[in-house]
Amino acid sequence: MKKILINACFLLLCAGAMAQTALSTTSIKEPAKVTNGQQRAQAYAAALGLDDAQTMKLASIYTEVGEKAEGMYKEKEAIQTRIDEMYAPYDAKVESMLTKEQLVKLEEMKKAGWTAGCCAPKEGAASGCAGHGKQAGGAGCCAGKAAAGEKK
Repeated sequence: MKKILINACFLLLCAGAMAQTALSTTSIKEPAKVTNGQQRAQAYAAALGLDDAQTMKLASIYTEVGEKAEGMYKEKEAIQTRIDEMYAPYDAKVESMLTKEQLVKLEEMKKAGWTAGCCAPKEGAASGCAGHGKQAGGAGCCAGKAAAGEKK
């Protein structure tokens, strides 16, 4: 209950700051997007029971580093797009050799968030290697090795 109250107070504080900004302008604007720094701070607050001061300090810290890293994230996205484009024709070649049943299964796996990544998923898991940001959950063989203390 305390965590919910803390998160609610943090959100109200952020909303109050946004409302003051919105009231000071003559035109109606959309509310400011919650930053990655604010999301990280809220996650810490919920997980660790941080008080409002700690939560606000964390939001400030992560907002600062997020602003510094913003350009790098854009570069990362551009590179990932180029990599995906490079793999597309090869993926098509691989898919052309699959049976209809295998293609159906592959499409179902992709809808569940699976990508080939660096390793195949464990039986029943929806994702590949935990080391790839695009994979959800990190339930693949690399995640199992990492949990057991082995190198990827």
